[in-house]
Amino acid sequence: MGIFEKIFDSDRDGLKRCEALWSLDIADIWTLDNKSDLLTAITGWVFRKSGEGEHPEWLSSAERTFFAVQSFINEVNNGGFPQFLDNSSGQFAGEIEDALRAVGATRAAEICGEMLGYIGGPIPTDWAVRRAWLDDQADAWEENSSVLNELEDQLMEEMDALEGLSYQWVMDHREEFS
Repeated sequence: MGIFEKIFDSDRDGLKRCEALWSLDIADIWTLDNKSDLLTAITGWVFRKSGEGEHPEWLSSAERTFFAVQSFINEVNNGGFPQFLDNSSGQFAGEIEDALRAVGATRAAEICGEMLGYIGGPIPTDWAVRRAWLDDQADAWEENSSVLNELEDQLMEEMDALEGLSYQWVMDHREEFS
C-alpha cells in the first residue's frame, strides 16, 4: 500500500486530498508517483518551510524558484496577472522572469517581462507597499489595457506547459529540496 492509499483509504474528496498532500513531510513526498500530487505536496511543504510564504529567504535557490513559479501559476490561473501582483505572490514579481526561464518557460518569461514593462517597476516586494504602488499604476494599466489583455491571453496559452516544467525542475533539483 502506497502513501496515497494510507492517507485516503477510499476517500477521494479533493479538499481532503489537497490538505493531506500539503501536510506530508519531504520523505513521504518523494514516494508519490503522480506528478500533480507530488507538485501539490512539494508546494505545501515549501510553503510551510518558508513560514507560510513570509520568509522565502529560508528556501534554497531551487526551492525559491519552484515556489515563485507555483505561486505565479496558482494566481494567474485563478485571477490573471493582476491577481499575481496584488496577492502575496507578488513578492516574486521582480524575480518571476528569471524563475520562469530557469524552469524552461522562456515564452512565459518574455510575456511577463513585456507586461511588467508596460506598468513600470521595480515592483515592491512588501505587500502593503506593492498594493499602494499598484494603485498608483492604475493609469498605466488602463492606458495599456488592450495590449495587456492580449499579453495575458498569450500567457494563458503557456500555462499548461508549466506543470510539466515545474515537475522536471523539482526532479532535476531534488537534492536541493530538504
